[in-house]
Amino acid sequence: LVPRPARYLYRSTPRTAVAEGVMTATEYPANQDILQHCENAYQLDWPMRLLFCCLVPAEEGGQTPISDVMKVTTRIGEAAQDEIERRGVRYVRNYHAGFDLDWRTVFQTDDRGEVEAFCAANKIKHEWLNDGRLRTTQDCQGMARHPTTGARLWFNQAHLFHPSALGAAAMEDMREIFGVDGLPRDARFGDGGTIAPEMLDRVRAAFAGEARQFDWRAGDVMIVDNMRAAHGRRPFTGER
Repeated sequence: LVPRPARYLYRSTPRTAVAEGVMTATEYPANQDILQHCENAYQLDWPMRLLFCCLVPAEEGGQTPISDVMKVTTRIGEAAQDEIERRGVRYVRNYHAGFDLDWRTVFQTDDRGEVEAFCAANKIKHEWLNDGRLRTTQDCQGMARHPTTGARLWFNQAHLFHPSALGAAAMEDMREIFGVDGLPRDARFGDGGTIAPEMLDRVRAAFAGEARQFDWRAGDVMIVDNMRAAHGRRPFTGER
């Protein structure tokens, strides 16, 4: 099913490696929702197939909602599709010590030279700032064509990286603390233009409207086409 497991580099979330290409689920607080997304859609390449396995189900909650990306794309509407396909998405990340993931975790190295080589190979602009902080910028696709079906799909993570994903109050707090150009994560159009929060609210609502879920049982395995099915995580109690 997966001849060569992908490495998880240029990371977006905290996880622990179990074996080559095998990771724990995203280690976010149990009381938080993880919004639906397609894995690595914030990069220029991504895995086509994901395998999920449950060893210990949560006491309550912890489902992995999935949604049909074609239906989500239709819900978002052609005007937004056309605009984001034309303009693309620019991901801007500032790696602050003690907040979100630091650059050593994201790139899985302590060597600045290795970071710079990875950025050069993956069309990521990087800048070492005076305080030792790293800033990266990468322009990626807003839409993508499925290699088998040819379907045009909404394929990005702007709705996760944009500070509006935290809610209006938290977004304003983040901008006050870090400044507009210093946010740990931000998503803009590929030409540098601002993406309206209202557009991304509609995207998040489209994913939520198509969400389907089930309760995990020990030993369950789920295999998904990463372009045709988005996934997330519900809050939970107990060990998961």
